[in-house]
Amino acid sequence: MIFDSTRSKERRAGLREASYILDSKSDVFAIHYSCESFNKYKSTTPRVTSVSIYNLITGEQRCFSIHLEAQIRSFDCDKLSSVELDASERSLLQKFFKFVKAHQGCLWVHWNMKNSKYGFDALSFRYKFLMQRSAPNVKMQYRYDLYVLLKKLYGPNFETNEYESKLLALTQRNCLAIRGMMIGIQEADAFDRKEFQAVMESSQGKSEAIGLIVKAAGEKTLKVNASLRDIYGISPLGLILYVADNFVRISKLWKITIGVVGVIFSMWKFIY
Repeated sequence: MIFDSTRSKERRAGLREASYILDSKSDVFAIHYSCESFNKYKSTTPRVTSVSIYNLITGEQRCFSIHLEAQIRSFDCDKLSSVELDASERSLLQKFFKFVKAHQGCLWVHWNMKNSKYGFDALSFRYKFLMQRSAPNVKMQYRYDLYVLLKKLYGPNFETNEYESKLLALTQRNCLAIRGMMIGIQEADAFDRKEFQAVMESSQGKSEAIGLIVKAAGEKTLKVNASLRDIYGISPLGLILYVADNFVRISKLWKITIGVVGVIFSMWKFIY
């Protein structure tokens, strides 16, 4: 189409995807997990330390954490051995994948959980490594990467890398009342210092932030760093999309402008 552009096509695809997520008849979960440092182990996937799930519909959260499982087993969290860590992680993953199995067909919104280094495949690998059997699968068609979705909606410059995390920067920009969020390496360091509660709270905060951000994006109320050109591109269709997205605001501005012009015209007639 001569009046179309790549940017307009990407944004329309993003809007359809966001609408599908928010209009889903099934439960929609935002998910984030924390793990040990990728530099700690050279020959295996890092240990999973917590998994947090946020329900976009109800706002309820579920969190599976190593230190909670350790406490259930009466382990000393200040002196967890490798065997005890394995047992606690095994229990964490058992409960998480039991939740997954009970919610087949639901949608999962995540942030860059896209490969075997960090993602659903990494979680499945840790489960198989510890349990010696395959984990229940979250099918690809039910996974939605919020990072990719935001690039479709607003372009690659949707946020700065302030705080070394676009997710944290978006949370700050939109004044989301979420505390305790850390970047991945900080979570790993906190776990090594046995600050388990802080790690869990960071994971919980991120899953909630992901849920709130995807809702705001779908409702077209999300504040981003991108310019209008980044978002809509340069094309007649881009202009139409901008007007459609901002029709109420433009209408109000137009009414104010007409009112001001009317006042000025009346004053001019009175004076002259």
